[in-house]
Amino acid sequence: AISPDGKMIAVSDVMSLRLFEISSPKGGDEITWSVRRQDPPAGVTSAQLLAFAPDGKHLVAVTASGAAHIIDLDKWVVSSVLKSHLPKASAAAVALAAAVRRRRVDEVNVKPSDLDVPIVSHIQVSTDNQWLVVVTARGGEETDRMVDGLAGTIGGAVHVYNFDTMKLHVSLPPPKTHAVWPPISAVSISPSGVLALAGPSNA
Repeated sequence: AISPDGKMIAVSDVMSLRLFEISSPKGGDEITWSVRRQDPPAGVTSAQLLAFAPDGKHLVAVTASGAAHIIDLDKWVVSSVLKSHLPKASAAAVALAAAVRRRRVDEVNVKPSDLDVPIVSHIQVSTDNQWLVVVTARGGEETDRMVDGLAGTIGGAVHVYNFDTMKLHVSLPPPKTHAVWPPISAVSISPSGVLALAGPSNA
């Protein structure tokens, strides 16, 4: 992710989140760009999704747990952690513990398909910095879910946070033509505040 002013780049893998501050040339014949690495603030070690707010004052970092950490770039602290789009902690903890026990036998990493909990697939901050859209999708193959007694349709959800109060504003119902949200492949918010969601059928 690149900040709107082009002065900061945020990258992450499964192990660590890295932020780089970029300084542009200050004149003269020699064109030199300087890059300075910054360690992430306490509370965030890695992220699966990253997005800068359009005003450049905040960075949204979604960790493996699905929680959205809001990083204040001026104070360099995690100002909020958003979890209202996630399942109840008790249910997630039970599912995770069961999956870990199953996988330890085969010494294989736990995958999202092992857990019946949502994962975050998309995040988007509106251009006026008023709203944060978080899209979740459930992992797992349809056949595997049916065998496990779960819903055959892989559903998800669309959640909208107020980016000022950092509170969940609404969880949108699925389209009238669907019983549950279909998988979302792209998210965009227009300057006028219209939310557009694209599915695999380009609908």
